[in-house]
Amino acid sequence: MTKQLYEQLQDEKALPCWCLRVPFDKLKSTFNPDLIDFDKGWGGYITLIDAPDHKIKTLYLTGELSVQSHNHRREVWTLIKGRAKILLGRVPENIRKGVMESGLSYSKELSQQIEQMLKNMTITHFTEPAQQKIIYENELHTAVNINRDGYTAISEIALGTADEQDILRFYDKTGRVRILSANQGRSILDMLDTPPPEETIGVHING
Repeated sequence: MTKQLYEQLQDEKALPCWCLRVPFDKLKSTFNPDLIDFDKGWGGYITLIDAPDHKIKTLYLTGELSVQSHNHRREVWTLIKGRAKILLGRVPENIRKGVMESGLSYSKELSQQIEQMLKNMTITHFTEPAQQKIIYENELHTAVNINRDGYTAISEIALGTADEQDILRFYDKTGRVRILSANQGRSILDMLDTPPPEETIGVHING
């Protein structure tokens, strides 16, 4: 799927010029994986600027990101193409501490606390290019591709300490972190406490 996505982006000329002619099987030997990575279970990304205090990426979603937060940076997400659901929520301090002290598998008690937290996340629909959402430090967040015609592209600007190690994962459908629950492996959209609210629109930036 990731190879198909990458080759589709090449055909659409929707990639930076420096990788348009690099075949999928040469990516890892040609570029640093921090710069371009299409081996993600949710799709792939390209880093356009990688500075100590800010980073700019393009995310290409075919699935859903892990549910995560960052301690030292905020992010600005802008829809480029496609459709997505952006889920946001608050992380109680006891859950944050429990995740920081755990490995990649969580205890039954912590798993139950995480599940309850996930159920309370709110949804914003991204349906039009240039819609935007700001994700603040320590804010729970994820994005789910709902584009039936293919991928969704989102510009991500990280402001602050743009370190890839600055990430806490609370849930991941593909199992990078695991909760002790029958819900493990389900989409985050299936775990919400109430049906998604009526469609809301992200912030439009008028230029």
